[in-house]
Amino acid sequence: RETNASYTLLHLQAQSTQLDCRIPFTDEASIYNAITCCGVMLYLNIETEVIQKNMQQLKPVSMRLELKKGVNQCSIINDSYNNDIDSLKMALDFLEQQEGNAKKTVILSDIYQSGINNSLLYGTISKLLKQKKVYRFIGIGSEIETCKNLFSDVPHLHFYASTSELLKHLNDISFFQETILLKGARAFEFESVASRLEEKLHDTVLEINLSAIRRNLQLY
Repeated sequence: RETNASYTLLHLQAQSTQLDCRIPFTDEASIYNAITCCGVMLYLNIETEVIQKNMQQLKPVSMRLELKKGVNQCSIINDSYNNDIDSLKMALDFLEQQEGNAKKTVILSDIYQSGINNSLLYGTISKLLKQKKVYRFIGIGSEIETCKNLFSDVPHLHFYASTSELLKHLNDISFFQETILLKGARAFEFESVASRLEEKLHDTVLEINLSAIRRNLQLY
């Protein structure tokens, strides 16, 4: 595969079939998903021209590594579609790929049903944050809050029992020129956090009243 700034070119081979396929993604999770899709379509004997055409037109899944502009010259990565240790690793890799903002911030909720002891789980996450040189960490949930002593290597730390508590104090945190990763279980409804942090864009509508223009011309 060849990865560029805005797309990835896949060189695939399935038995005797060779296929070059361009996809509009650069992160590992999307690349793996695209390879799986190509494999299924080849198994179903779909023509390679159809596969190539449609793979180029893929759109990102909502709340899955969704990159948007944020307030105060920040960038927001909304990856609150699901929350587990493997998808967190991929999201942190995607966070590291982003250019422009030197400071990295991670907002993470409790990880449910991991099958791992909390101390081991959040200790592993703390090491990942240190490796990625995360500047600010915000932990949401009762489980992660009880393990907050494990995150001492991150320069700036905030912990809240719930998403609603974070929203109450969000204005007290001075986000500026940061890339912010939102990674939360669906129960935490991180879309409300994303809505607060995203840059608000408004349409401007120009209306021309021809009757008023005619009356003005007649008056003049």
